Amino acid sequence: MRGVERSPEPDFLAELWAAHSQWDDLDAAERRRVREKLRSDFGGCCAYCEDSCTEERSRAAGDDMGTVDHFRPRARFPAEWLAWLNLVYACRRCNDTKGNLWPEASDATNRRLSVVSRYGDVVAYVNPSLMTEQRPAGEFFEYRWDSGQMVAADGLSDSEWSMAVRTISDLDLNSDYEAVGDRLPYLRRERLDLLITRLGNPAEDIGRTLAVLHELTQVGQPFSGFILAYTGEQFPLLKELLG
Repeated sequence: MRGVERSPEPDFLAELWAAHSQWDDLDAAERRRVREKLRSDFGGCCAYCEDSCTEERSRAAGDDMGTVDHFRPRARFPAEWLAWLNLVYACRRCNDTKGNLWPEASDATNRRLSVVSRYGDVVAYVNPSLMTEQRPAGEFFEYRWDSGQMVAADGLSDSEWSMAVRTISDLDLNSDYEAVGDRLPYLRRERLDLLITRLGNPAEDIGRTLAVLHELTQVGQPFSGFILAYTGEQFPLLKELLG
């Protein structure tokens, strides 16, 4: 997950607010219009797991199908059913996994995780959109390069660390199901192998190295947050040049 800079609220959203009172009232064309705008913001990748999504609306699309997710679930926050910054682009797997989940103080999951050192009650997930009240989402997470596992970053406050742990847990961001396309650590590691192969010997041609890193760390590239984190650790000076 990485912090994605959002576009301004599209003008057509005002029309939808005026014509409807809930998400279920929108017809297929109206939902598609919202989804396509979100797809543009998130570069066609899931806001949560960062896998690439397809716009093919068929059974064959499976868990990779792009959907509209309400970051704060509309069942629990009905007033935000069409709030632009509450809408994100997500694969069906992440959308279905998240469902109507939302942390509450002293809920069952908070109680279960409270035995973990540093963990405190969590009342929100890490927001994949860049928000002024939250540090960029990518700063909440670190990775294990050998396994592709996602973990909470060490350099966080206790409350931020707890939020990262809860986000990984509830959204199952280390999913390792056997189903093709749903083994996230494997897919992250596969992407890293691609990067390493394309880089070859980075010292041989810095310009080419920068070009490859720039390409694979852009929003819209699968697992770009994972690759950006790797770049920051392995090539800290070059990361500054990437902006």
